[in-house]
Formats: sequence, C-alpha cells, structure tokens
Amino acid sequence: MENIIIIVGIAIVIWLILRPKTKKNDVAPNMYDVAQNVPDVIKPVSITEETIFKTQGEFEEHLEQTYLPNAILFQDLYVYRHMMAPWYKQLSGEHRYDEEHIQKIRNDWLAYMEALQDGHSSNYLYLEAKNEEEGSSHRKESIMMAKKARAIEDGFASAIGKEAVAELGRIRGLEWGRISAEGELAPEGFEFDLIGKVRRIVSDNKNGSGKRQMSKKQQKNEHKRKA
Repeated sequence: MENIIIIVGIAIVIWLILRPKTKKNDVAPNMYDVAQNVPDVIKPVSITEETIFKTQGEFEEHLEQTYLPNAILFQDLYVYRHMMAPWYKQLSGEHRYDEEHIQKIRNDWLAYMEALQDGHSSNYLYLEAKNEEEGSSHRKESIMMAKKARAIEDGFASAIGKEAVAELGRIRGLEWGRISAEGELAPEGFEFDLIGKVRRIVSDNKNGSGKRQMSKKQQKNEHKRKA
C-alpha cells in the first residue's frame, strides 16, 4: 500500500513539473488588445490628393452642364468658383505639412461638393413633386443640404480671415439678378435679365424697388437659398 502511495506521489510531482505553462498570450484579450487588432477596413481612411482631384474633376464637369434640371447655378455656382475653390486651394497649401488639419480640410471639401449636388437634386425633385408629402420630403432634404453647404462655407471663410467672411456675406445679400445662371457677377449698378443679358438696374414702376420680378420657380429657388 505504501508503494502505491509513493508511486502516485511521484506521478503527481512529475505532472506538476511537466504540465504546459499558461503563456501570457493565451489569456483572453482585453479591450486594448482587441483595439489593436481592429480590421483596417473600419479604421479612418486617409483622403489623398488623387481622390480630391478625381472627385473635383467629376463635380466640375457637372457644373458645366447648366442645362440639367439639377444644375448648380446662380449664387451657389459663383461662390463655388470664385470663393470656395480658391479658398480650398489656399488652405490646402497652408496646411500641407499638418496631416490632421489637411485631412479635415479635404473631408469638408468633399462634403461641400456632395451637399451642393444633392441639395440641387432634391430641390428639383421638390419642384416636380406630384403631391405634398413627396414634395415635403425633398424640400427638407434640400434645405438640410443647403444649410450644410453654408456651414462649410462659413468655416472656410473664417479660416481665411475677416475679409473673406465679409465678402461671403456681401455675395449672399445680393438681390436676385446680380449673378447670372452661369455664376458670373454683374457690374455694380447692373443685373442680368431673364435671358441672361446684362442691363442697367431700373426701379420697378409699381414700387420703385429696383427689383425685377421673379418667376414662380425662381421664387421657390430663392426661398430655398435663404432658408
């Protein structure tokens, strides 16, 4: 009996010595370990210059198609071409060595172009809606995109400086007719008529306001722009 106890004891000692040891890497990973192994597909994607160049090129091709029902025209087109595009170029140059900052600028620039295009598409669908419910949905989307675009414009103007902020405010405050459908600004004291020809601003015979009469569609566009 004693021999059996001795043999069992020796066997236990040998097992304790030879058993596999738990490695640190064998334990369940904590939250930090999990975070380190997050797949690349859900990590933030860096926006490259090539992405901007391609997207902006396609967007500006759309701008040239002024005959489309969802074309970007008038004030929005002027602000894009003569203000936002130069501002984007300036800010990108100033922060080209600050990766975090340049990524924010590029992200806003892509969002701006998307908001302009989606906003005008929604506005067209609103004008062509067959019922009030459908029209209301498109109108809400149009207004939301317009506000998003304006917020980005405000951000770029602030980053450029006080003069840019003032000029943006001035352009936004211009009367209908001062900017053509092709996004060109009429000289001081002049405006574009309904067929796009420049004419001197004259007072309206009825109210002496100097404002030209807008069509129903133009009034809806103006209301959306100022919303």
